[in-house]
Amino acid sequence: MAEYDNLCKILAEKYPRDFTRWLLNQEPRTIEILKTELYQVRLIVY
Repeated sequence: MAEYDNLCKILAEKYPRDFTRWLLNQEPRTIEILKTELYQVRLIVY
């Protein structure tokens, strides 16, 4: 499970727009990456 978490963190950090598009199947207008202990991707999609 940890391998998938790391992969998702890397993809979200390096390719946030593509990752969001793939995950939500929508075009995001604003993406904000919050760097915390666990990378969290805050997605705002209109």
